[in-house]
Formats: sequence, structure tokens, C-alpha cells
Amino acid sequence: MAPIKVFVTGITGYVGGTFINLWLNKENTLSDFSIRALIRSAAKAEQDIRPLGVEPVIGSLDDTDLLTREAADADVVLNFADADHLPAAKAILKGLSERRKQGGRARPILIHTSGTGVLTDSAYGYYASEDIYYDNDVQQLSTLAIEQPHRTIDLEIMSPSLVGRVDTYIVAPPTIFGCGTGPGNQNSIQIPLLVRSSLRNGQALQAGQGLNIWNKVHVIDLAHFFVLLLERALQEPQASGEPAVDDQGNLLP
Repeated sequence: MAPIKVFVTGITGYVGGTFINLWLNKENTLSDFSIRALIRSAAKAEQDIRPLGVEPVIGSLDDTDLLTREAADADVVLNFADADHLPAAKAILKGLSERRKQGGRARPILIHTSGTGVLTDSAYGYYASEDIYYDNDVQQLSTLAIEQPHRTIDLEIMSPSLVGRVDTYIVAPPTIFGCGTGPGNQNSIQIPLLVRSSLRNGQALQAGQGLNIWNKVHVIDLAHFFVLLLERALQEPQASGEPAVDDQGNLLP
């Protein structure tokens, strides 16, 4: 059986690097998968990425034609690079939408890293919201305004026009902490920033009255989640045939 083709962005980042380190240490990953990764630095590609058994692709998220080609040749795309790069997201989705024309899986997979910033409100620490969001409550999540952080890209990935063509998954982590284990950045942005601010001001800081509530996740636990999600996504039944959609991409009965 031919290896499953995977294209990864953000492999030298905090989350993407920790994921790739964990995933490559699982038995049979390198034999069951053919992995390509977007890398900006040719030197880093040869020094840190190729020795892992991953084929580096030199470029950036601004190279949209490159992203489209790579996605079109992939069974799975894992995007860890940027939650807010709309041209890159569109290029990847374009490539994945063309994947069926080239054979392979009936439906390719996109796993996109977003963020729980999409749930932020204007409380500024003066009160705790009573709203609780559930992953499986699609109706509730659909009420989020397009002006929310990350929402524009999330809506592209959730487009009805992709139903039956591309299996898309959005992971929106909260504050991530802990030491990463990847080939690049191993530190979070948020926690060191808070520590530096506290040291500079000689005291810990809070927003407003400190009544805000926010969850946290350890980066290695998050990496485990991505591995489990990838495994589960690959187990989804692959039906053949194009869905019927209208001019706006909405599914027809």
C-alpha cells in the first residue's frame, strides 16, 4: 500500500514542532506516511528537517501557487503555521479541492490550527461570561460574528462548498504552556510574555478586576490531541461521488 501523503506547515513552530516530534516517534509513521513540510530557511531545512525523514519544501505562506500545488498532491494537510493567513488558507483549500481529480483518497483532509481568541468578548476582566461553548454544538458556534479573531479563515474552512470534497477540522487551542520538543521554537509566546511583563513591572498583572476565566493546555497534551485527531480523521469512511450543491455551495436535498 502506498504511503499516505502529508503536507505540513509550521513544522519549526512551537505547536507544529512538538506535534512532529511526537508523531515521528510513533511506530510506522515514516513507513506509512510520506511527509513534506514547508520551510523558509534552506539551511534549516537541510540541518534540522531532512534528517527527521521529512522532505523540506522551501517557501513561505505567501507562496500561494506553491501551497496549492503541494496541497493538490497531498492526502492530508496539517496547518500549524498561521491562524490568520487568509491567502494561504484559500490556496491550500484550492489545492485540496483539486485532489480528487488526481486520484488518491476520495476526500483529502485538512487539519487547521485556529485559536480560542474567536470566543473573546469585551469583558476586559471585569466579569466572567456565563457562555459555555461546546465543540459539538454547531448551531451555537455558528453564531460567532465574522469580526471575531480567526473567524474569517475558520469560515473559509467550514464552507459548505467543501462538504463531500474535503474533510476539514479546526482545532482552537486556549493558552498553551510548557516546553516544546520540536526542531525549532520550543517556547510559547504568551507565558514568557506575561512573565517578562511581571518582572518589568515588579508585580504580576491582571486584566481589569481579574474576573476573566480562560483555559490552558500543555503543548505536549495538545500534540497528542493532534495525533489522535489525525488518526481518527483517516478512519472516516470515504464515500465516492460529488455532492449536489447550488451556486453558493450549499448542499441540495
